[in-house]
Amino acid sequence: MVEVINEIERRLLESLTISELAGKVHLSPLELQQGFKLMTGFTISEYIRYRRLYLAGLEAASQRVKRIDLACKYGYENAESFTKAFTRFHGVSPRQIYQNTRKIKPFLPVKISMKVNGGDVLDVTIKSMSEQCFVGWMYVTTKEHSYQEILDFWKDFQNQYGDVLNRKRLPSSALEQAVLDYRIGEYGISIDDLNQGDQFRYMIAGICRNEKVPEELTLFEIPASQWAEFHCRGQLPGAMQSVNTQIFQTWLPFHPDYQMAFPAVLEWYSDGDPKSSDYVSSVLLPIKPVQTS
Repeated sequence: MVEVINEIERRLLESLTISELAGKVHLSPLELQQGFKLMTGFTISEYIRYRRLYLAGLEAASQRVKRIDLACKYGYENAESFTKAFTRFHGVSPRQIYQNTRKIKPFLPVKISMKVNGGDVLDVTIKSMSEQCFVGWMYVTTKEHSYQEILDFWKDFQNQYGDVLNRKRLPSSALEQAVLDYRIGEYGISIDDLNQGDQFRYMIAGICRNEKVPEELTLFEIPASQWAEFHCRGQLPGAMQSVNTQIFQTWLPFHPDYQMAFPAVLEWYSDGDPKSSDYVSSVLLPIKPVQTS
């Protein structure tokens, strides 16, 4: 079944029949379909359709694109049939989802080990981390406007320091050297400790490795804690924003074992092209056991 899922993910936007998949794992098409449904809760056709519609949602939210182009790319005969399927899945049309990633319905690749994670279930790992000191720039934003304003923070940062981080030019100041040395931009941090309406702080950061930093930069320390790391795969910002929304709408409010330990959420960004459908990132939430009376 792992082999089948990997093959689906490799050829997600290609024509792929159930007979082809069954032949790869030496099962009959009927046996494969029954096993897949039993282990994942979805038929193979549903899984492929939902994965394509999730990727289409990420693309439609991040850039203006014609419906017919999306329809062709994601396996639909015309724009009308694509729009109907897209709207049923996400609850809004491709036009309405543009720059509104909160409307994206996540459907992540299924992971099979001792249990099934994926589809509409978040891919999460629980781990411990020692205390860390972060360095970077701190901004104040509001929960109402945070998605767009944080995007603007990142655009300004990339415009000013992207060439240095990508080693297209050498640092020309102590500040630019610090950006490179501390890998500022590897992390984003949301810190909800202002107690001023819906305002909170957001930091574009790297890990501080010594005490001497340029005065333009801010230091922020995070204590040792257990963390829930939610793995994201897909084009930014849509993939991370949709997972982040699901964390706070479903995972955290209804988890029977964990609650938030303190009001700071980390975002981790890997090297690579954030516009790629295979881009890897993660959201990390500090957790502690739920207090019971």
